[in-house]
Amino acid sequence: MSLTMTLGGSGYEVTMDGGPPLQYLATPPVTASSPGVKNQFSYDGSFFYICVAADTWLRVAIATW
Repeated sequence: MSLTMTLGGSGYEVTMDGGPPLQYLATPPVTASSPGVKNQFSYDGSFFYICVAADTWLRVAIATW
């Protein structure tokens, strides 16, 4: 597995095994239809967020295990 990280103006991009880059956003989306492009991601103290299509966000709860 190869992992590449690139720093940018609004965050950073992560690419694994030559796949499409994931772009980190410092501010999580406010709603499931907040502006976003596919492969953007963010997190806060409760959720991990991923944009799966234009302006379409999914989230999963963060919990200890």
